[in-house]
Amino acid sequence: MKGEDSLLVSAVARFFALGGAVGRLASALVFQQVLSPARSAETRQEKLLATLVRHTGEITGLLGRLKGGAMKIGQMLSLQEGLLPPEVTAILSALQRDAPSLPFSRLRDRFEAELPEHRLLFESVAEQPLAAASIGQVHRAVLKDGREVVIKVQYPSMESIVRSDLKNLRQLFRIFGGFIAVDLDPIWDEVGERLNEELDYEREGRQQQAFRERFSDEPRIHVPDVIFEASTRSILTTTYEPGESLSQKARADQNERDAVGALLFEFLLEQIFVHQILHADPHPGNFAFRPDGTLILYDFGSIKQVPDFLLSGYRKLLRAGMENAPEQIPGILKTMRVHHQDGTPIKLEIVRDYLSAFSPIFGSRYRFGADDDLLEKAITLGRRYWLEALGVVFPPDVIFIDRTVAGTLGNLRSLRAESDWRRLLEKHAAPAGVS
Repeated sequence: MKGEDSLLVSAVARFFALGGAVGRLASALVFQQVLSPARSAETRQEKLLATLVRHTGEITGLLGRLKGGAMKIGQMLSLQEGLLPPEVTAILSALQRDAPSLPFSRLRDRFEAELPEHRLLFESVAEQPLAAASIGQVHRAVLKDGREVVIKVQYPSMESIVRSDLKNLRQLFRIFGGFIAVDLDPIWDEVGERLNEELDYEREGRQQQAFRERFSDEPRIHVPDVIFEASTRSILTTTYEPGESLSQKARADQNERDAVGALLFEFLLEQIFVHQILHADPHPGNFAFRPDGTLILYDFGSIKQVPDFLLSGYRKLLRAGMENAPEQIPGILKTMRVHHQDGTPIKLEIVRDYLSAFSPIFGSRYRFGADDDLLEKAITLGRRYWLEALGVVFPPDVIFIDRTVAGTLGNLRSLRAESDWRRLLEKHAAPAGVS
């Protein structure tokens, strides 16, 4: 497993590599459990956390080398604040960077087999990849009619690789869930379902075109067009739509950063509260900006519907936040199927602390990444309430919704964007007095 061959290995090799890492974590957790009776509750938590962090570092390095489902799942989990300890998600966040690419020669057989008429469709295809990700990579090309496009080609054997990775990492989830007495299978099922959907590029193309039509009347949002005649289940061709990256915008002046941040925030709110559908992969690389400020969206493999019962709950949560009414929130969360395992509402103490952390966006103007950093406060609270949060029941639907919200707020912090966020939230909150 050296060089490019370390990126894609057989299902058997992946099984033993991941299985070995999972087994070592299980053994270490068993050892900590044996020692637990002689320790205080605080010491038990510290030792368990240290064990998780140490072995998560090993597993993360392996996920990055293996690509496929393993890396993609690591990326998904890295944005799950509260699902795992902050120290663990910090390690997993390393997987958010672009993956190493493969030479086009490794993809040529698949490309030609999937599109036998490619010579009639394309004038040229660049061999140097434009970007690489966990299950495929992107190359620029030119169609016979002169249009510039990008082609996303899935790595070879990816479906069997993903099946192997899902099997191994489900076992990791079950080991972890067994030690914290929480059934993580529903969460895993949601992650697995989303990942399997991302393997189907024909489905992604339909989702992308649906988003393009949905936002066709919004001049500030642009979705590249899908070239269906040059797309298959493993190849997706879309128009080439370049723009400034989010990291480039983070170096712009304050006014420009504020405008970009406000647009990202408004786009998030419109998806949830107007369209009830989310582009659920807020990786910074999935956004770019035209010179006139238009937001360009990429990668529609992860799309999440917002159920009605959650939509209603989110509206009421916004209103409770604006009215600084923490006492209303446990009941609202219960209607959203979020509560302790015994059915009791979330403790008011926890609610008060989190509402206090996020209060800046419910007040006057606030700059993300400022000295009073609400995300840092949330991370601190996640560390404080980690074990208690593991005993909270919630519907799997919230996983990718919360992932999108958390990722968007993280993007706003990288921009150090400032705005009157309350004004943007106000039109989507439940009417005053509704609880």
